[in-house]
Amino acid sequence: MRKITILSLLMAFAVFAIAQGKIDLPKNKVLKVKQGVAYTSDRAAFWTDDFSVPSHWVAGTGAGASADTWAIGTAAPGCPPYNIAAIASTTATNGFALFDSNCLCSGNQIANLTTASSINCTGHAAVQLQFQEMYRRYVDSTFVFVSTNGTSWTKFQISPNVGYADNATTPNPTTVSVNISSAVATNPATVWIRFQFYSPTAMGTSAGCGYAWMIDDVQLIDAMTNEIAINKIYADFSGMSYYGCTPISQMGPINFGAAVSNGGSAAQTNIALTVNANNGAFTTSTGTNNPIASLAAGANDTTHAEGTPTVTVPTEFGVLLSVDQDQTDEFPANNSDSVYFMVDTVQYLRGQNATSILTSYSFGTAAPAITGMEYGANYHFGYNGIVDNITAFLYGAHGTGTVVGKLYTFDGTTHTLVGQTDPYTPAGPFGTFEAINIPLQTPYTVTPPLVLTATVQMNITTVGTDTVYVLGDGAFFGNAAIGGAAYLQVSGNWGWYSITGNVPLIGLTIQNPTGLKEVVTNNTVTVYPNPTTGILNITNVENAVISVYNMLGQEVLKANNVKSIDMNNMQGGSYFVKIQTKDNVITKKINLVK
Repeated sequence: MRKITILSLLMAFAVFAIAQGKIDLPKNKVLKVKQGVAYTSDRAAFWTDDFSVPSHWVAGTGAGASADTWAIGTAAPGCPPYNIAAIASTTATNGFALFDSNCLCSGNQIANLTTASSINCTGHAAVQLQFQEMYRRYVDSTFVFVSTNGTSWTKFQISPNVGYADNATTPNPTTVSVNISSAVATNPATVWIRFQFYSPTAMGTSAGCGYAWMIDDVQLIDAMTNEIAINKIYADFSGMSYYGCTPISQMGPINFGAAVSNGGSAAQTNIALTVNANNGAFTTSTGTNNPIASLAAGANDTTHAEGTPTVTVPTEFGVLLSVDQDQTDEFPANNSDSVYFMVDTVQYLRGQNATSILTSYSFGTAAPAITGMEYGANYHFGYNGIVDNITAFLYGAHGTGTVVGKLYTFDGTTHTLVGQTDPYTPAGPFGTFEAINIPLQTPYTVTPPLVLTATVQMNITTVGTDTVYVLGDGAFFGNAAIGGAAYLQVSGNWGWYSITGNVPLIGLTIQNPTGLKEVVTNNTVTVYPNPTTGILNITNVENAVISVYNMLGQEVLKANNVKSIDMNNMQGGSYFVKIQTKDNVITKKINLVK
């Protein structure tokens, strides 16, 4: 499935024509996943700057970029409707640095802000750069560069900012810490610091016209010796990325992960992830799964743990992910973060954040508004189920536009229509939120494993103000390319696309199942070893058809009446083994390790 980046998410509340995909929903409609706590320290700084003297800094641009540059002062970003609040830093009244990407909007932005004079780091081999920021991301990256001669530079990515999806905003202010020890390990007498806002044309046609990045209260301190931090956490449901709400009957293993950085001056050993859901509803530790044996100063890595909650009734889960190491961490406040999801009787839904609005006009000239455009999301079924309804979250409507819910099977290449609803006219009026749950004309019976794509088709007249607004999750807590899908006309041709950075809030409901989850309820058939390195044995079954499916529901192996299957020629990963007899169908999830 091809990828397309959202070019213009419609946000004008009185007119339709806007130029970019940035969004600004009412704050009480945005549900945010908790971000990690930034590193702070009470150690004395050996160099500080609060931007009260603008001449301490030099603004410039990268090679081949536009002339857009940083400004130092007290003015907030100033171009509605995408302006954001001024930074609420400790010394904001003295001035701060601002790169107002939205106002400048050249489309090719590489903007540098560099110390005008060098900093003496003699005697400071392990150094932490700290600053306060206010930042909202949209098709851009943020970096720190360090030089000891003013000519050659070492680049550091600002790890917390990497975890933000397009349209997501940092707390105001956020304290950021970057370990620059690798660049100053020789205790140099001359060090230059550079901040870079990076959004060139190479990042796509939506680049170079974002929101804003503000910086204040920059300082250098001696780095802690033992300090690790979680920069981003993950929750992958059965290899199909994140779900905000999962039916009980489809609840399988969840692989949790954490991106960890070492902000201290010494290597840290045996970094392990612990997962705690609802204070012990299920727990697991990477002590036996995937700890990080050693992490060098300034390095980054990931660690994982897998667990399956035991659920019999609808449950809301708050999952705390924590990392620890052999050493005593000097700042443990940033060693944990949380993710939230729900398990329901009938509801299947990808996102849980309403942060964007999608319409037929959302792609501008890349995919001009036309009736028939569809937005949707992908859902993996590892177990039996019957799909009844398509669900969606709408933001009112203009004109006479209607939506039709559609259901497709998806084999990784082809979408096949297997059900749809009658047309539905949004209640409106525009500006109101509406959750709809419209029945399929005929319920669809799932034969697992299978991936289904649930969509809403927009039927509009492309004149005047006729359109339909669908909410999306622009802060999707997973891989949006796996979670979301769209059916668009590009250059006159219809096709399916994944939408980077955004998942439409389109879901489905299933009938309340009884005894459908064979992987849990059937204990007579044994499939072992699991995980396997290639040969999988099957016992306590006769005259069965054995089928192996990958996580997209594609059949990759089939055999009749065998006691073992050979998976040596298959790629490592997760698979479903379906064992079908004349009396029963049993599905088991297995992991192939290479």
